[in-house]
Amino acid sequence: MRDRRTQAAILETARGGILRRGLAVAHADAAVVTNISSDHFGEYGIDDLAGLADVKLSVGAAVATNGRLILNADDPLLRTKASELAQRFRRCPALAWFALDADLSHLREYRSQGAWLHGAGDCTTYHMM
Repeated sequence: MRDRRTQAAILETARGGILRRGLAVAHADAAVVTNISSDHFGEYGIDDLAGLADVKLSVGAAVATNGRLILNADDPLLRTKASELAQRFRRCPALAWFALDADLSHLREYRSQGAWLHGAGDCTTYHMM
């Protein structure tokens, strides 16, 4: 952000932009990965969902130590890739999850580890303290 008076911003970072120019910011209080889908395969060397997930999860590198990386718990690939973040970034950003199904086995396990939830309407978000 060029204007130093800026206190908050919400930026969308698409896969193509990350691959062409990298992340637009070096630090973020939060980053959200909403989904991984097979659109735009074959562009910039991305030919499968795992590669696409790796690109989208690169936003985790910018999350501050006291920030949150917020992931879609309904996406099985994101659940799998979350376990690899510590090795990838040499630290694991604090995670929060959102889901349409609050009874996913992944979220039940997360709750058993002390996560608390925030629910509104049809979406539930879990945070680890």
